[in-house]
Amino acid sequence: MLTITALAMLWVAQDKDTAEEFYKFPVGTTWRFAQTSGEAEKKIVLKVIKQEAEKVHLESTETGGDEAPEVDFLEWYVKDGMLSMAQEKDGEPVEPFNLLKIGSKKGDKWRASADMPETFEATHMGTLELKVPAGTYKDAVHVQIDLGEGKLSFYLVPRVGLVKMEMLGGGLEEKMELAEFTPGK
Repeated sequence: MLTITALAMLWVAQDKDTAEEFYKFPVGTTWRFAQTSGEAEKKIVLKVIKQEAEKVHLESTETGGDEAPEVDFLEWYVKDGMLSMAQEKDGEPVEPFNLLKIGSKKGDKWRASADMPETFEATHMGTLELKVPAGTYKDAVHVQIDLGEGKLSFYLVPRVGLVKMEMLGGGLEEKMELAEFTPGK
């Protein structure tokens, strides 16, 4: 009887998906991305600068060509059952995207545009093995957002987070791939 109770408790614990494995990282965790847009190449560095109960604050530095580095601030957080990402202005999220519906499975759909008038639909495309400059990752969750004239794809890996982002269509072809991941301490 004890074994059945223990197995039931384990099953219930596994069913409580919180998405923390995709966004909860210690301060100092750093992702270095290579971004290509047509012929242009840029480098993007994301770094966790602060962590709160349900929110992670990041500094985003973009460099490339002769341009001065561009620094922005981002937030990753869970709200209303969604893992969201937003630019941060004056300490508040601006134009958040719902990247992942917590507990979703292949084929599930949800509204990606959280606080925007446009209605973009996101679809869980399943998991796959993904190769990027930083390495090969198994169980990458692929989420595709339909933007009307194009598609935006995110690839999230447990305990690593965002490893690839790709925009295709509407005359755009951009790709951002993880080149290096350094966990914080």
